[in-house]
Amino acid sequence: MPIKIETSICITIYMDNPHVRVGGAILGTIWYVVAKKIVDKAVELYHVTPEQAEALYKVFLRPGDYIVEYD
Repeated sequence: MPIKIETSICITIYMDNPHVRVGGAILGTIWYVVAKKIVDKAVELYHVTPEQAEALYKVFLRPGDYIVEYD
């Protein structure tokens, strides 16, 4: 039987810690970079037009989609 860990409780304790906030920003940046590489690879692999590539970037790399949020 898997063990369930309430991450929201664990994170809430450290929300005011500046190191945790910096870590969250770093994770958000890493997550965005990974997503961008995936979209770049899809654009290359499927030989999409520049207009299609722009649409893919607008849909999958919207500002704020890769922010680490604390509950």
